[in-house]
Amino acid sequence: MKRVGIVGVFHETNSFSEHGTDRESFRPRWYLGDEFTTAFAGSRTVGGGFLDGNAEHGVESVPLFGAYATPSGQITASTFADILSAIRTTLEPTTPELDGILLELHGDMDVELVSDPEETITALVRELVGTLPIVAVLDFHTNMSRPRLAQADVLVGYRENPHIDTYDRGREAAAHLARLLRGETAPARAHRGLAIVAPPVAQRTTIEPFATITARARQLAAHPAVWSVNVHGGYAYLDASYTGIGFTAFADAGSGELADSIVAELSTLTTTLAPTLVKEYPSPESAVATALEGAGVCAIVDTGDNINGGSPGDTTWLAHAARTHARARFLTTICDPTAIEQLRDVPIGESAAMSIGGWAGESAGAPLVGTATVVGRSAGVFVNEGPMATGATIDMGAACWVRLDNIDIVLQQRASQPNDPQMFLHLGIDPRGYDAVMLKGAAAVRAGWAPYVDGFVDAGTRGETDSVLDRLPYTAFERGPRAH
Repeated sequence: MKRVGIVGVFHETNSFSEHGTDRESFRPRWYLGDEFTTAFAGSRTVGGGFLDGNAEHGVESVPLFGAYATPSGQITASTFADILSAIRTTLEPTTPELDGILLELHGDMDVELVSDPEETITALVRELVGTLPIVAVLDFHTNMSRPRLAQADVLVGYRENPHIDTYDRGREAAAHLARLLRGETAPARAHRGLAIVAPPVAQRTTIEPFATITARARQLAAHPAVWSVNVHGGYAYLDASYTGIGFTAFADAGSGELADSIVAELSTLTTTLAPTLVKEYPSPESAVATALEGAGVCAIVDTGDNINGGSPGDTTWLAHAARTHARARFLTTICDPTAIEQLRDVPIGESAAMSIGGWAGESAGAPLVGTATVVGRSAGVFVNEGPMATGATIDMGAACWVRLDNIDIVLQQRASQPNDPQMFLHLGIDPRGYDAVMLKGAAAVRAGWAPYVDGFVDAGTRGETDSVLDRLPYTAFERGPRAH
């Protein structure tokens, strides 16, 4: 039986965040050997897809190492050194017993003093495994305006945003690797890139332009000689020389012209459709007012504090606007470890004078000041039940449910993306009992929240994931057209 090593290093780094990512940030999801299997087996994640895909092809999975952290600021050099050391110490002695590698990367990692850390990771893996085949899975938001990650034999990118297909992409990668293990020649590769960026909320694959772009990519991928066609949507909050949209295609050896024609067509199509990336984003005050105009529950998307994109989860712009509508009820989250500690000994049902949120800097807004009543608590651990990363366990640290005037707030010890309503449901909170839910995210929140709300409003809030990109201080990104 063939044996395949599995390695995952996954971090979406926000170059505009002042809050660095250290070893402690990775601690809850730092996996060695069988810890990887325990974390991902049975889940609808890339790791779960790797494990199931290998089993489907009669291949033994050999999990080696995984390091995953919530999106945040630049990774420290010492933390990255620990990651590289872990890859070397787990992979090097195992290589003689392996036949191939499955690798999970994000595509947007930023490290102190390292120009492209994911290139460094793939180069290290290639150094250690020699000529063994490597297949890598990348997030949809991978920046690929320039060619990258050539050390991998095949790249597989997410097709959907929100990312409801992560498990399928893990299985697809395992299928490609199985072909290589059977002796097929590695496919030809082609690339095109565009120095175009857009905020994540404009990159949903169910709206234009990416609905048309990804649909055409699927059509082109149906050619019998094609292995993989990837639309890399880019990530506006990584300030790098390769920031921007990219396209990669892999076709049978000897079919390089076919692969090149595919990426050329997708590049031309995207250039034509790029103007539709430009969206208007209402102010916090306008967003709240709009949300309250309709019947039912509305989700107000706090795009400037998109935890999925590396923001700290503490902005207060929407909450301040919500407090001016005293007759309406609102629900939200705020990451505030200090507030969690201050409320630790306050009994449920009791109140305390508090200052909540707004700690990360000027772009976070002023703290929410007032008397907060403790309504409930939890350890902050829940299991995703929605369509994204179904079955994955989420740990946001201690959680405290408080009521401040007309707003119910779930305080988080660690910033965690509100992609799944279980973040609230596990505390006994029914989101459908509110007029509006304010979610610190972008495109991803729609997948899990659609069954619970009657509409969405994308708010143009300030923050480290500002959707108005002209307000961000780019330095390394070579300015091309930018949608905002």
